[in-house]
Amino acid sequence: MKNIFYRSFVPWIPWAVGLTLLFGAMYGISQQVLRQSANDPQIQIAEDTAAAINAGEPVTVFNSQTKTDIATSLSPYLVIYNASGVVVASTALLNGAPLAVPQGVLQSASASGSNGENRLTWQPQPGVRSAIVVIPVKGVFNGFVVAGRSLRETENREDHIGLIALAAWFVSLAAMFGTFAVIEILKKKRMLPEY
Repeated sequence: MKNIFYRSFVPWIPWAVGLTLLFGAMYGISQQVLRQSANDPQIQIAEDTAAAINAGEPVTVFNSQTKTDIATSLSPYLVIYNASGVVVASTALLNGAPLAVPQGVLQSASASGSNGENRLTWQPQPGVRSAIVVIPVKGVFNGFVVAGRSLRETENREDHIGLIALAAWFVSLAAMFGTFAVIEILKKKRMLPEY
């Protein structure tokens, strides 16, 4: 039995490495597709808002009396900052206060090579993670449009896909090892030729 285990294990190793790389790549691709698609609503909101402001729409139009608490809500939100990084219009709050996106996040949207926007994951406090898109506005109004949305459901899906990938990886490794073991048993019983 020990000999069968050893003779099965050696040819299984390169297959195990290949399966590990394959399932790792599949999970990585799935995770990135989910994360990047989490930006889609914010891209539209930020671009449409920036276009409206550039067309002469007053910034105050985008202010909301009822603010979304980003720590508990899945709703998309919008915050408009002036060039100094001060909130001038918002649909969201965090712990009852205006959202304070770091200045570097705003400035990166204006940096050369940024294509005029900044897309990132922002975690203002533990347990609160948002996918945000920042677009600079220059013209009648100089500042930044930030559109965001909670990543809670996206990250739940990523975790679920990770568990599925892990289970499939483990079953595939076990099935592959079992196949090599059966081959070795059949060869030992002379039901398969040695090669």
